Amino acid sequence: TIHRCVESGENTIVGSDCLLMATAHVAHECVLGDGVILANGVMMAGHATVGDGAFLSGYVVVHQFARIGRLAMVSGASTVRQDIIPFCVADGHPARPKGLNVVGIRRAGTSPERLRDLKRAYRTLFGHDGTLDRRLTELSENSREGVSEVSELVEFVRASDRGIARPRRRPRLSAAARKQLREHNWPGIIRELRNLMERLTYLADTTPRSVFVQRSTPRNPGLPTSVSYTHLTLPTILLV
Repeated sequence: TIHRCVESGENTIVGSDCLLMATAHVAHECVLGDGVILANGVMMAGHATVGDGAFLSGYVVVHQFARIGRLAMVSGASTVRQDIIPFCVADGHPARPKGLNVVGIRRAGTSPERLRDLKRAYRTLFGHDGTLDRRLTELSENSREGVSEVSELVEFVRASDRGIARPRRRPRLSAAARKQLREHNWPGIIRELRNLMERLTYLADTTPRSVFVQRSTPRNPGLPTSVSYTHLTLPTILLV
């Protein structure tokens, strides 16, 4: 279904060569670029915008006024609350970028050199150093002349009113925290240690913290393992 506009002077626009599958819905004042694909059950609220060549998988929900950039791909059943930058793959509740849509970018005829520039721009945009405005300025100053994709990415972010969706930052362990984990007299097997390290982050203070670690212990030889929880107290480490 496609709704007409409800405000005078506005338009609901569907570009050329778009594919709207069964039960997809485009609300009032939405704008779809050329070559957009909306899979089954996609629900777009009013005033949302989708760039050329974007792909929204089944049952994606798009918040009103949200924007999805050119050649972006949103995984099935995701919820788009903020703007999704061009050229990326987004997933989750809310949808967050998971990396570049490399396959879609290549199919669009982008050269390998420009794809490498986009990869560097993506890492810079979502890096840990400086403010977002500073990183955008760095991208504008350092991008090679004629690389329109990087310029498009910068302009899209600067024009965002709802803010852009950002990747979830993974906690990082300091060298001291990793050393403590390695030297701790752990029960069980090494896989438990690896699983725990992914869930812990190092704290600057030395206050002991209590965590629960999942362990698997065999009941009897040849039978499935049972699961129990072992209580451990670790200095300077906190479960996140």
